[in-house]
Amino acid sequence: MIEVMREVLREADYLIHLQEEYGLRKVDMRRIIKRRTLRSDELYLVASHRGEIIANLDAECDSRYRLCHSIEIGLFVKKDYRTKGLGKTMLRAFLAWASQTERLRRVELHVHENNQAALALYRSFGFEIEGRRYHALREDDGTFADDIIMAKMLPEKAADKNQRDLQT
Repeated sequence: MIEVMREVLREADYLIHLQEEYGLRKVDMRRIIKRRTLRSDELYLVASHRGEIIANLDAECDSRYRLCHSIEIGLFVKKDYRTKGLGKTMLRAFLAWASQTERLRRVELHVHENNQAALALYRSFGFEIEGRRYHALREDDGTFADDIIMAKMLPEKAADKNQRDLQT
């Protein structure tokens, strides 16, 4: 997985890390994946083709009480597999899972302002722009780009409805 991430960083224009900055080791990646599989409110999705990892969606919750209803996602698809619906498939699978996960109410993500394909994908799933970190990202040529913050509220859960009914 680490080698795949380094390859994606080499070919991607819109990720935060540069290839040479990516410092995860195999032991770190194993720990992350193990955590995602042991927790009921986190997820690590991988897509493969002929034994090659071609896409990944990583979803991590904040453990602090006031933020633990939110989950932040990161999604990548290798260059040769973009515009084929894979990102849409992974996002659809993630949102189905998140909608059934009891404590989750909100999904957040960050997008490079020039990544029009990602912005369109997220908008098509109902994500809305909540904010913009101006000039937060430095480009290779020394110019700056904005980091777009997007979020989507998940459908109301039965427990929410029951709690609301008790209050009225």
